[in-house]
Amino acid sequence: DTPQLGLHPTQLRPRLDEGLGVILRLLNGEEVTHESPGWFALKNAACQLQPYHEEGIPVFVTATSSPGSARVAGKHGVGILSGASFKSLGPGLKSIWDTASDAAAEHGHTLDRRDYRIMTRIYVAESREQACRDISVGLHEFDFEYFSGTLGRPAPSYEGRPEDYADWCVDNGGALFGTPEEVTAGLKNIWESSSGGFGGILLMGNEFAPPERMRNHYELLARYVMPHFNGVYERPARSHARAVDERVANNQGEAEAIAEAIRAAGGEVPDVILGAPIKKR
Repeated sequence: DTPQLGLHPTQLRPRLDEGLGVILRLLNGEEVTHESPGWFALKNAACQLQPYHEEGIPVFVTATSSPGSARVAGKHGVGILSGASFKSLGPGLKSIWDTASDAAAEHGHTLDRRDYRIMTRIYVAESREQACRDISVGLHEFDFEYFSGTLGRPAPSYEGRPEDYADWCVDNGGALFGTPEEVTAGLKNIWESSSGGFGGILLMGNEFAPPERMRNHYELLARYVMPHFNGVYERPARSHARAVDERVANNQGEAEAIAEAIRAAGGEVPDVILGAPIKKR
């Protein structure tokens, strides 16, 4: 897009910085007069409608391969969307956050970890082997024929068969392909590597598998991975652990209550009720 717009790549980040500053002022309800020679000019410009939510429209800047975008995000106090969970790309998650935080402090802002979002490749299946089998050829085609062949970006250092590429990516490229348990563990590792956490995960939605397998992936993700991170799983898990810890005492108490009821009715109390031994009287 850059050459079609008559721009050079070196112009992009300065214009991102300048343009974002103007957009945020407009979104905040200001009346803006601004002139950017050779680009645009505004005279007493204002948005006709204010944002629907009081806190405004969420704004994020992507930051992966250059610290410049992280500094822009920090300067303007907006969120960050990073693809740095890929091992082969740019500075690490902690480095990006630190760069943005330093820039924010310089300009009087405080960033919130909830506005730090991570983009990564995830595909969930019944096994790692099944996951890699579903997507490997399409993933290889995307990375080598499109990302490298069409866009001219550096290709991954993989020289094997397309059918084995996804498995290689899990071990070398930071991708999370496998069972719900494996993907959950991988996301926890990304959380740890961020040195403070983040507010959300954005999946790359290339959909390399057939439609029915993609539906299966999304269902497994929603049922068995997301509950570990959105709080849904926490209380049931805590309740389950408590029930396991207290089951002997609870069963004994219930058995004794049943025994008392049998005695009150004049019946003969068995030696064991609900697996708990009953003391004879």
